[in-house]
Amino acid sequence: MDREDASAGGLIGTFLLFLFGGLLFAFEGYVADWLVNLANAQLPGPVSQDSFNCMWFIVTALMATPTLFALYIGLDHIINAFKDQPGDT
Repeated sequence: MDREDASAGGLIGTFLLFLFGGLLFAFEGYVADWLVNLANAQLPGPVSQDSFNCMWFIVTALMATPTLFALYIGLDHIINAFKDQPGDT
């Protein structure tokens, strides 16, 4: 691939995905903290194990999303880089 054939579309898209992903993960961190505080506040009361398991599954899914999103950003950048080559648009 020649440097003259490349464009900045893939880099701009990757930057925007990092920006919007950071905003999304900041909100998800707030929700995860809220769920943990909610679970800890219910400890003295008669709460079933299912409610704790549900909260743990939600928090675990929130913890896994940054890694999955980072994989998506990499794949999106690679796909856009291949599309930017001449003849594949």
